[in-house]
Amino acid sequence: MRSPITLSLIVLVGIGWGLVAPTTRLAFTLDPGVLNGFTFTVARGTWTGLAWLPIFVFLLVRERRSLDRGTLAYMLALGAIWGPGVMGLFALATQRTALAHVVFSVGLTPVAAGLFSILVYGGSIDRMRRIGLGLGVLGVALLGFERSGAHATFLGDGFLLAWIVAFGAYATVASGAIRRMSALLVVASANVIGGSIVASTAIVVPAARDAIVAVAIHPGVAFPFFASIVLFGGFVAPLAYAYALGRAPIAVVTGGAQYLSIVAGVIVAVAWFGEPFGPLSIAAGIVLAASLGATLLPTPRAAAAPRTLASHANHVARRSRPTNVEAIVANAPKIRV
Repeated sequence: MRSPITLSLIVLVGIGWGLVAPTTRLAFTLDPGVLNGFTFTVARGTWTGLAWLPIFVFLLVRERRSLDRGTLAYMLALGAIWGPGVMGLFALATQRTALAHVVFSVGLTPVAAGLFSILVYGGSIDRMRRIGLGLGVLGVALLGFERSGAHATFLGDGFLLAWIVAFGAYATVASGAIRRMSALLVVASANVIGGSIVASTAIVVPAARDAIVAVAIHPGVAFPFFASIVLFGGFVAPLAYAYALGRAPIAVVTGGAQYLSIVAGVIVAVAWFGEPFGPLSIAAGIVLAASLGATLLPTPRAAAAPRTLASHANHVARRSRPTNVEAIVANAPKIRV
């Protein structure tokens, strides 16, 4: 974690994630007649999917021997959750609630991912994780009680909670998929397949087709959209995240990026929109930060676990070798009676 390369990767992830919500709100503000939660999702999925398409094709060719039915099923599930679920619900929430709610609620995604992982793969929730989950629920409740800004609505907060659930489901599926394919193919599958699913609606919805063109030609939307949403949020951040996972503990990478994304989101929301952050929103941010910290705090057992994806593979390989006792027994001279 002391490597400047690893730190730089985490910073890139945090900036990329933090820019998505303010840039989405900016697009709604500058072109409200064309761009809304649905049409913006189609535009984002289309252009982000196109950006990932060359890498996706290359990875399919490189890993074609390992693409069995189970792997293909994981790829389809990643796209189905990421496109309509993660991208779609995020845009709908950003359109209908305050940026303060969106920015701070990002800190709940590790909590949701951990809970989903336990529900799907088994295990139990220790005391610290239960505290983190409780703090997360309290933080979201504080955001719900305060209408910070003219855009805050209960419907928008409902979309935001649904997005948190969708992200937890995506992270759980991705953790299973990464056992069958490379981290890059996991991210590429989500963006290309998910983008294709939402982009397909443009075939029958004229407004969606207009949005795909609008984000590319609107003078105030084009640069922030392609720089923040497609380049940083859709390409650089996922790519940096995939590489950072191989260099540092997953909890450190995810937690560090989430904290940085909250800071970046707050700075941009205040600078671009003068977004009001009321007392309850600030309190919710502190509570959600405590929730994230409690969730990521390693347990004694987890502290001794493999720290990166690469070390996990080496750990499994070592576990498969015979122990010293087994070797002694295997090499001991046979005693005939």
